[in-house]
Amino acid sequence: MNEAKAILKLAKELVSAAVGPYVDSIVDGIKVTQVDVDGFRSSASIRGNKLLIKWGQDAPTGSYVRERYLPKWVKWAKRKLESKAVRIEQRQEWMRTVLNGYSVYDVEGKEQAARILAEIDRDVKPIVEHFRIPYNALKESIAEQSLGFNRGAGGIISLNVRQKADPMAFRKYSAVMATMIHELAHVRHMNHGPMFRQFEMELMAWAREKGIYRPF
Repeated sequence: MNEAKAILKLAKELVSAAVGPYVDSIVDGIKVTQVDVDGFRSSASIRGNKLLIKWGQDAPTGSYVRERYLPKWVKWAKRKLESKAVRIEQRQEWMRTVLNGYSVYDVEGKEQAARILAEIDRDVKPIVEHFRIPYNALKESIAEQSLGFNRGAGGIISLNVRQKADPMAFRKYSAVMATMIHELAHVRHMNHGPMFRQFEMELMAWAREKGIYRPF
């Protein structure tokens, strides 16, 4: 598969095209955003402190599916947001430490957190050298709003290596690597515009070709 086809394949995998307007409302005390999407089944996810519902091909306008699933998803979102609030409160007490040169949280599993960061740091070196994307260091993040963030070229990239729902469990290495590649793309393009998306897909395609990113 050539690079153009690889990028097109990744675009289809990563992007679900919105075909309807985003509509905000408050349902049972929860802010709900609804949008119609093309080519996918209906799904729901938590974005920040609100519920995002994507109505897919199984839920045409006026379908009973919306009336049936909206209350269920709102109840689901309320449970998730309550659990999230508890996690945030617990993590406010966490302190940092440095292991093997990596800033991690001084809690159970810190050795594994440092080991994952070291492996990511090692494995992305070919990407960094080939595309000339500078960063200064990696550190552990426990942010609820994202899986990673960075401070721009030459700065520090922070990665969530722990699962949000269970902070004593760890994310799959391939998922952490995907986040790292996303953040490397942000070193060159800080927003999520078309140039960023194109560059992220270019990095991902190259990483797959070289065996750096394996999606499993």
